[in-house]
Amino acid sequence: TNDGAVMYLDDLEDLFLEAIVFSNNRACRGGSLFIETCPDAIISNCTFKDNVAKVSGAGVFLHTGNLRLSIMDSVFVGGVVDNTGSTCEIFDTDVELYTDSGGGVALYSGNDRVSITGCTFLTLTAAYGGAVYVHQYNDKNVFSDNLFYDNLASTDGGAIFFYRLNTEAAITDSWFNSVGAIDEAGAVYGDIMN
Repeated sequence: TNDGAVMYLDDLEDLFLEAIVFSNNRACRGGSLFIETCPDAIISNCTFKDNVAKVSGAGVFLHTGNLRLSIMDSVFVGGVVDNTGSTCEIFDTDVELYTDSGGGVALYSGNDRVSITGCTFLTLTAAYGGAVYVHQYNDKNVFSDNLFYDNLASTDGGAIFFYRLNTEAAITDSWFNSVGAIDEAGAVYGDIMN
């Protein structure tokens, strides 16, 4: 599957996913879930286990603008992004894609407000952002009450990687344990645009 092995969601008004288990899925982007063009999305009490992406976002891949995304009380475990031998066809020309990013979640583009609260990220692996990859956001990103454990980036940002961030990101009341990166920032890597 090219994008979103379980769900490819495009042009929705609202999205609410609750108490769903996504396990052992594989895609180019969004090993389980690919979301594009959805102004209000909530993912609550879901489990993403042992999913694989060839390009980005082993659990969830979000590619949109002008969105409110809340991921709460969810578990991401055992996700891997590995683009070795990738045969994925990616047609996006409006966004510079960092391949091999976001072992749990990959968030791309636009004027979005992202809130990730009360989540657990365990044994996730990618080159950039072992657990979470955030690319070019212009509104506030909030990470609160999360656990990051045993996540690895083979390049930068063992737990979280921010790329071309235009605004503020708040990380509060979160625990980082046994996270690491081969190059820089075992826990959080930030590339600020301004």
